[in-house]
Amino acid sequence: MTRSVVKQRGFSGLLWLIFLLLAGFAGLVGMKAGPTYYDDYAIGQAVASVAEQPELATASRQDVRAWLERALQTQLVELPEDAVLVSANRNDVSIRIDYERRVNLLMNIDLVMTFEHHRVFNR
Repeated sequence: MTRSVVKQRGFSGLLWLIFLLLAGFAGLVGMKAGPTYYDDYAIGQAVASVAEQPELATASRQDVRAWLERALQTQLVELPEDAVLVSANRNDVSIRIDYERRVNLLMNIDLVMTFEHHRVFNR
C-alpha cells in the first residue's frame, strides 16, 4: 500500500518548472501575435465594407482603393502600397491583399506571419 501511494505524489518541482516555462512561452507568442491577427481581422472587415458602397457599380479602381484606404485608416491599420491590388472591369471589382508581418519574439528570433485576402464583387 505504501508503495502505490509514493508513486502518486503528483508533479515534481521540475515538471512544474517545465509547465510554467511552456505556459509562459505560449503567453508570449499570444501577446506578440495577437495584435497582428486583430489587424488582419480589421483588414477583412475593410474589404467586406467595400461591398456595401452604393456606388460600387460605377466606381473606378481609384475609388475602390480610396474606400479601402479610408476603412483601414479608421482602424489604424497600415499596409505597404504594393500589398493592395485593385482591379476593375465591366463585370466585377477584385481586391487582393497579400502581406507579411514580422514580429520580434525573443532577441534575434522573429515570428513571421503571412496573410491573404481576395474578394471579387459583382457590379
